[in-house]
Amino acid sequence: MLIFGEFNVFRPTETRGILEKAYRALVPNGFLLLEPHTFKAVLKIGEQPSLWYSAEKGLFSDGPHLCLQENFWDTEAKVAIERYYVINAVTGKVACHSASTKAYTDEQYRSLLVECGFREVAFYPSMGGSTSSEGNDLTVVLAQKKYAA
Repeated sequence: MLIFGEFNVFRPTETRGILEKAYRALVPNGFLLLEPHTFKAVLKIGEQPSLWYSAEKGLFSDGPHLCLQENFWDTEAKVAIERYYVINAVTGKVACHSASTKAYTDEQYRSLLVECGFREVAFYPSMGGSTSSEGNDLTVVLAQKKYAA
């Protein structure tokens, strides 16, 4: 099980390795559950406008700081890039952090899973039972390690 869109933060070569290891680890007819980001959700991340905020403490610092964030969409690689410049309010030192999120279409998810050995691949709009995918940034993919009898 790989949920909350974490699948999309790995490089394509790493995602293939993860899927191949998961396939090998599964018993015959076992299932792999993925909850990756939709293509539209990753595009939205990359197209967000730049922003800034100040905080007494947070993810990037235990003390007061100013965070400047800029986002980019790499059209060729289909990757959203987020850059964070964190300025320590006491020392003035700047730290840089970044994150990238790879976008896949449903067909690309399916192809990748089939290439890694999975034979049964199904898509669902949510893990909570919703039948609508409208407004969901995540999708559910269920893939089975199917053996022929």
